[in-house]
Amino acid sequence: MAKEKSSRLQVFIILFNCQEEVKTYEEIAQLKLQPINNFVEIIEQRFKKYFKRNRGHLTIIAPDYKIYCGTENGSTRSREIDIYGEKGLLEFIALAKENKWKIFDKGLDCFIDLDFPKHLSYTNYKNAKRPK
Repeated sequence: MAKEKSSRLQVFIILFNCQEEVKTYEEIAQLKLQPINNFVEIIEQRFKKYFKRNRGHLTIIAPDYKIYCGTENGSTRSREIDIYGEKGLLEFIALAKENKWKIFDKGLDCFIDLDFPKHLSYTNYKNAKRPK
């Protein structure tokens, strides 16, 4: 059987820390977001085998995915992350769930439902998102 090609090569997400339920992207700016402390250290620990820092960016290049984001030290209320490859997205979903973070997908303009990562694939991705 031929391997299915993805029409979605890149996923651009915004990771943020909020305990409140959020339904739209516009609501994020109105909420009091909690800082994401030690983000770079958390990412470095999680992906230590593939982790590299280059000036103001960190790069994770694993066999099945690539991840790029900034390395600003200190706490921040959100992080913009570029992910290439479904396995990288699944890694960030697991990481977000462990740390009680939320993920907004800029490409699909929706929040990712962290409770259903096993249903995510690049082809049925829209079915696993939170309704708008």
